[in-house]
Amino acid sequence: MSRPAARLTALRAAWGVALLAVPGPVLRAIERTDHTRAQRVVARVLGIRNVLQAAVVASVGGRSIRRRGAAVDAIHVLTSLGMAAASHRWRRLALADAAIAAGLAAAGVRAAGQAEPAERVRALQQ
Repeated sequence: MSRPAARLTALRAAWGVALLAVPGPVLRAIERTDHTRAQRVVARVLGIRNVLQAAVVASVGGRSIRRRGAAVDAIHVLTSLGMAAASHRWRRLALADAAIAAGLAAAGVRAAGQAEPAERVRALQQ
């Protein structure tokens, strides 16, 4: 796994663990208000998704899986924007979530475009 891809995977895992372990403080950092139990549960579910995605990318590796991960993040952006449009109560959190997912998607696309270290070595040997 390339260094940028490894950093992205570690960042995603850390974000997921934070959402899973301490959703209240994470949500308060985004929106300084009391959050409902449902909002904390959704944060935990998103945390699980990010941890699982990081685990799959780390275990499978390769540019193809990073492209697929970026596609999942792009879909997540769209669903978060839909939630922001549909619900005033969830708007700020959904927009923040969309921004984070967009950043992860963009970083995933960039990481997917970079050759793995073994691919670089093979290219140099030819």
